[in-house]
Amino acid sequence: MLVGLTRVGPLRQRVDKCFTVTGGRQAPQAATVGGIRLEPARRDGLWYAVTPLTWLGSPDSRDAWAAQLSRAIGTVGTGGAAVLPTTVPGPGGITPAGGDVHTLEVASPAEQEVLCNLLREHVPLLVALTCRTGTVATSGSYWLATSREHVAARYLASTAPMHLERVITELRRVDGVAQLERMDVFPSKEDDGTLTVTVRCVEGASVAAARAHVLLLAALAMHARRLVQDGRRLGHLPQRRLEENRARAVARGLSSRMSKDGPGSAPVPARQLARSLLTDTLAKELDNLRATSQELFPLIAAIDLPQLGLARAATEDELLRGWAADQGAKFAGIAAHVLLNQGPGGPCLTAAGQLAPGRTSLLLDEWTAIIAARRGGVGTSGPAKRPGQPAAGSGRGDQPHRRNDQRRPGRGDNR
Repeated sequence: MLVGLTRVGPLRQRVDKCFTVTGGRQAPQAATVGGIRLEPARRDGLWYAVTPLTWLGSPDSRDAWAAQLSRAIGTVGTGGAAVLPTTVPGPGGITPAGGDVHTLEVASPAEQEVLCNLLREHVPLLVALTCRTGTVATSGSYWLATSREHVAARYLASTAPMHLERVITELRRVDGVAQLERMDVFPSKEDDGTLTVTVRCVEGASVAAARAHVLLLAALAMHARRLVQDGRRLGHLPQRRLEENRARAVARGLSSRMSKDGPGSAPVPARQLARSLLTDTLAKELDNLRATSQELFPLIAAIDLPQLGLARAATEDELLRGWAADQGAKFAGIAAHVLLNQGPGGPCLTAAGQLAPGRTSLLLDEWTAIIAARRGGVGTSGPAKRPGQPAAGSGRGDQPHRRNDQRRPGRGDNR
């Protein structure tokens, strides 16, 4: 008997989790552990644990994924080598800066286009919500502030194969973007032809943080799928406004203020915009993902804990900074434990629960109710437009391919 149907369900995701390897009697070798590739990056000390494309649409699937990822990374720390988060004190000084790469499966070129443009609009908030300061006394992203390998995402009129070369040529001619792969968000494709979207502006110290970021990006992907199924595409927000907001996020994270409605409008606190994104746009998608407030706590903590007097537990870097000052020689072991922490909420939830169990419990209950309220829909993601007649090079005539509906037991309504 059919007891529930989710019209807009999640597709598969892949995460390239960045971490640092230091010390050891001999350099560790690239390997594959439980289907997860462990390989060094181009810079000394940086490694990636590359998961396969995996469906992560339920808490059980995310539990298994996080446990497998943590175990795989832990195998690198053998033979005296230490695995640590990026941008923290290590045996040879501060470990290099680096970030994670998230890859999202899409069902059609139309969905790929809409998701790229939706993520482009939200890159400043993605940076503000997930940026890592390391042990540097700043509130922004040390990695993105020092990177020479990132270009702000551009609007894509189409990602359909028949148009993409023309779009790339135009971006190269007008914007000087020679390689889409250097953008924060870009359309991609797997070796087997599966269409994907790659996001390379998200950072996380722990596996638990990566899990929260998986949920955030999956919800955005589902929101894009809902737009496409409703026959909608996103309009072209001004590039300058988005780049200015991105620069503010890189410099000050959630402490920044962002322009929302163009020239003359009062800037809005990034923390307020981030909260609105989760509560007013993505709550329905998060509920369909069966996301829990515990899983989302690395995001919730950054938004709400400073206002509750718990700023020292608001981010993993706040915790790491305190431990680096207090724990001395024990810090490397603590930092490794943070990286491998796979539990929902990670070290931020543990620390907040110890500092103020009552306030933390109330905050979790509040966000559980927010997700259950299922606010959000196709009308809440900014300017959108109905597709008109196809134009040359625009791909406007591509029709979404409706597949991969996910059934969800225990619900009798249309999700």
